[in-house]
Amino acid sequence: MAHSPNKPTGEHPSISFGPDVTGLRVSSFMFPSTKEEIERFIAMPFTANAAAKGWFPFTLLGPLEQNPTDDLDFTLRTNDGRKYLELMEIHLRELVKETPSGQFVYQPYLVAEMISERIKAKSKRYQGATSCGIILLTYVTHWQFCLADVVYWLVAYWMREDPPIFERVYDVNFLDETAFESRCLYPADKDFSDFIPDKYRGNTTILLNPRGFKLEVR
Repeated sequence: MAHSPNKPTGEHPSISFGPDVTGLRVSSFMFPSTKEEIERFIAMPFTANAAAKGWFPFTLLGPLEQNPTDDLDFTLRTNDGRKYLELMEIHLRELVKETPSGQFVYQPYLVAEMISERIKAKSKRYQGATSCGIILLTYVTHWQFCLADVVYWLVAYWMREDPPIFERVYDVNFLDETAFESRCLYPADKDFSDFIPDKYRGNTTILLNPRGFKLEVR
């Protein structure tokens, strides 16, 4: 197998303070350096957690099997036959802007549009490629690309209106090496009966730089 090239990744800082911490401490972790390692780092704990919580519409019968490059990323052996897990990294480099104060901003509507178009492109790519079900998992590897709740709502709403070929679409956001948040974007359990996407046009999300925080005791 050819050597996997290093893959640029970002930083995920976390802030700690309290009785066991002197002042305010900012620590960070880096994702692994190669594509295959990053995929395992993300997929293995997510899949184990999702299976334990009953999120999948099937039962896993064994560990993930990582597939060769240029194939769907992982194979899942389930009680409903073979399934696939495909990962999609989210980059916002063209949409995130730095402010004069050193913070970072983006328009969540534009971000959601970009993510939706990428999901549609993947859906089209794999249309008819396999008779097995495919699970899509999105993720970010840099704090400046973390997604606001409204981004998730918009992406979930648009998939509800125009379903992809995927059986499920999830997102995972790592907080540190062992802790992460995950959610199901499709099919979502959110009530969209009064949801109006256009009202979020022009909104701005501000990402505060964790390394710019200061602890003040009063």
